[in-house]
Amino acid sequence: MQDTITIHPTVSKVELERLAGGDLNRWINGLIENAVREQAPDWQSFFERPRRKVTDQADAVRRASR
Repeated sequence: MQDTITIHPTVSKVELERLAGGDLNRWINGLIENAVREQAPDWQSFFERPRRKVTDQADAVRRASR
């Protein structure tokens, strides 16, 4: 399956082709894959971080009404 993505670069196409070394599509796809790979969630650090102490307002309201 292929998806088409349209971009509107602020740099000229000639400059982008020069940076890409000739194959602009492959270069852009590589940039996208690197960006997606870098954003992989680190769930271990998420679960190991300290938890917030949350006070439940419903409990306070229940206690006050007694």
